[in-house]
Amino acid sequence: MKLRTRLTWALVAWAAVMALMMPLQYLVTAQDATFPTLTPPPSPTGNGGTATWTVDSQTFISNYPMGMEFTLKASSSAGEIKNATAIWKLSPVSLQRAAGVFNKETGQWEFLWDSLKSPMPAWVGLQYWFVLEDEKGNDFTTNSWQAEYADNTRSWGRAESEDIIVYWEHPIDDEFGKLTLDAMAEQRETYRIAWGSLLSYKPRAIYYATRDSYFEWDRTRNSIGRRDVGQTSSSWGGTVQYNYNGNLREGAYGTVLHEVAHLYQSDKRSTTGIQWWTEGQATFFEREQMYDYVGNLKAIAKQQGLGPLRSDWGVYFGGRTPYDTGYAFIKYLTDTYGLDILDKITQNMRAGKPLLDAIPAAVGKSLDEIEYDYRVWLGLDDPTVPTQMPTLGFSFPPTPTFPPTKTPKP
Repeated sequence: MKLRTRLTWALVAWAAVMALMMPLQYLVTAQDATFPTLTPPPSPTGNGGTATWTVDSQTFISNYPMGMEFTLKASSSAGEIKNATAIWKLSPVSLQRAAGVFNKETGQWEFLWDSLKSPMPAWVGLQYWFVLEDEKGNDFTTNSWQAEYADNTRSWGRAESEDIIVYWEHPIDDEFGKLTLDAMAEQRETYRIAWGSLLSYKPRAIYYATRDSYFEWDRTRNSIGRRDVGQTSSSWGGTVQYNYNGNLREGAYGTVLHEVAHLYQSDKRSTTGIQWWTEGQATFFEREQMYDYVGNLKAIAKQQGLGPLRSDWGVYFGGRTPYDTGYAFIKYLTDTYGLDILDKITQNMRAGKPLLDAIPAAVGKSLDEIEYDYRVWLGLDDPTVPTQMPTLGFSFPPTPTFPPTKTPKP
């Protein structure tokens, strides 16, 4: 995550006021649908029971950033509808719901969702449907519809390809859309080989133009004193960022690719609490770097020593250390064993092996042998793996507010 985004994994992006934007439209192929399943399964008791159900109308309204609302007008041949629930899916792994209230004047059910309950940024895509129960106990699940948590208060740009959907708040230049699509296309096969397959869904990236608009969507938190510039979440399948430095290419070829890698980690069930791997792996998928990560790690190691990988951090030195440590080690693995070694490690993790067991199982050597070889690859004067961490007088723990970084193509 881009310290970029180490905050939480909780939200993502989609569409824009079509009248306000000239989207870059590309043919969708490999990941054709917003969600893998467009129609929810019938209710456990049999869809509709013994009744005949009629859906007369339904609506969705985005009240961004305050929330959204649904309405439904439906009937059952067996009697009055007693309960109604709106259910929506933000990604393949996220379900939310709201109980309905019947409006006697309009004859329809109304469902409200307040963004204070679980904030999400503008342009998150959702698939929604309704579950109904009549007075005779018949249950009915409607078909599903697609919508977006649209920001109708500002002008946005939109671009879509087979790899990603991108939104950016104007005055961010429309060039950002093309840069992001190009970056994702260039990295597609690297993702595919390293993870064994592409994401099970099409991710979204949303870029806000100003600090104020970025903080506006999260009504649960006071923006005073906050320094984060982005968040990424598998629960809504994407990343939301604030274009704080105006560098569009850095955002496309660095930040977006980095954050999408975090989505892969969740999607392929290879998450781990070892930060140097989590952040280093995401850094590895960036295609451009801000500085020489391997060179920086070598300088740190020469200055204060390099601790063992089992220590998590490897070395203590500033907020970027886990990123540099993890990137360098993964670069060594892929240079030595090929890009698909990452997929083999992921498969082992998915089978239940902890990371530090999954790596040796994939490589076919003990962790100590691997780490010794890694230190030789780094060019350390003494590649012997220490049994204890170097003793330091001070340390700087990683911070999620450090500026984003770039990494060379693998």
